[in-house]
Amino acid sequence: MSTSPARGANLNAIAEATGLTFEDWAAWLDARGARDLTVHAEIVGLVLERMRSGETAEVGSPEWWAQGVTVAYEQHIGRRRPGQRADGTFAVTASRILEGTREEVHARAVGAVRAALSDGGALRGVGLAKEPTESATATRLFWRAVLADGTRAELATEPRPQTAGKPAKAAVVATHSRAASAEEAAAWKAFWRNLPAAL
Repeated sequence: MSTSPARGANLNAIAEATGLTFEDWAAWLDARGARDLTVHAEIVGLVLERMRSGETAEVGSPEWWAQGVTVAYEQHIGRRRPGQRADGTFAVTASRILEGTREEVHARAVGAVRAALSDGGALRGVGLAKEPTESATATRLFWRAVLADGTRAELATEPRPQTAGKPAKAAVVATHSRAASAEEAAAWKAFWRNLPAAL
C-alpha cells in the first residue's frame, strides 16, 4: 500500500493521541482521495474533520496533531521526505545539553557562531544576508540569522531542570530551515552538530 514509509514521524505518538493507528489514518485518507489532493491544508482539513466528528479519541491540540498525521501521510505516500516542509524546503535541528546557566550556555554558543563568522564572514561558505538578531522569552534566549542563500539559522537556549547539588545545565538547539535539498540540509545539520562540540 505504501510507496514510501512514513519515516521521521512518531507514529506511536499519533496512535496514542488520536486513538487510531497510523495505518487506520492512511487507509481512511486513501479512501477519501487524499493521494490526489495536492494542497497540504486540504489533507489537514480532512484529518481535523475526522477528529471533530467523534470517530477518534478526544484529541488535545487537534490542529497540531492534524499537522502531524498529515506530514506522516505525505511521507507515507512519497510526497514528502523526512525534514521536508510543505513548501518543499528542508529543515534540520541539532541539540546539545551543556553545563552552565541559560545565559552562560547561550553566550558560548553565540560566541562560537561569531568565531566561525569572523573567519571569512560566512558559515559553510555562505555569508549573512543581514545582521543577526537576538531576543528572549521567559524561558528561551534566541539568536537568528538570514543567510545569503535564503536559509534561516536559529539558536534557542533554555535551562534544563536542575538537580540539587549538581551544576546548572542548559540545552542549546540549532535549527536550520529553508534548505533547498535534503543533502544541503544534512550538510547544515553536520555543521551545527559539530559547532557545540568546541564549547
